Amino acid sequence: YYKDNNPTLEHWEQLVALKLAGHKLKTAAWNLDSWDKDDIDTMSPATSYAGRILGLLALDEDPTNYGGRNLTQELLNKQQPSNGSFGGSVNNTIWAMIALDEARVDYDKTKAIEYLKAEQKPDGGFALSGTVGDPDITGEALMALSRCIDKAGINNIIQEAINYLHTVQLDSAGFSSWGNENSQSSARVISGLLAV
Repeated sequence: YYKDNNPTLEHWEQLVALKLAGHKLKTAAWNLDSWDKDDIDTMSPATSYAGRILGLLALDEDPTNYGGRNLTQELLNKQQPSNGSFGGSVNNTIWAMIALDEARVDYDKTKAIEYLKAEQKPDGGFALSGTVGDPDITGEALMALSRCIDKAGINNIIQEAINYLHTVQLDSAGFSSWGNENSQSSARVISGLLAV
């Protein structure tokens, strides 16, 4: 479908998905010109850095030498020593953890986990805002936490998140985010559950 209808790849998610599906991305079949816009600066959120790092890794390129910049170090610099977050909403920390782990870069994982635990909602889920969980963000949090299974207290955080997902699964077996059942929510939940 992509080769026939959308050979111009613009987003890191496309690169990662196609790479994981076994496709070689640096071939004539794919146009990569517009994915790699020079739009990341030190004020960009951690999610932008994480996406670029994950995209570069999917392309078998080095995120420590991106146009002479070390994107992993720049992302590391965003981790807050006071609370372990990477700034902004919880998804910034989630995706920073995923990207840094994928790039095999050390960061203060213990502080990042403590931050995620503090952000876990009373229902066991995770969300961008509010007091109740969201399936998408909870699935993403599970992906990040799956790389920390050996850390103390992780199993409790994971189990609470799984319990939350059980309670919000719809009769259709799908999941709803922002009031609408959608395939992205189900995909995020499945990815998170498979990861843990």
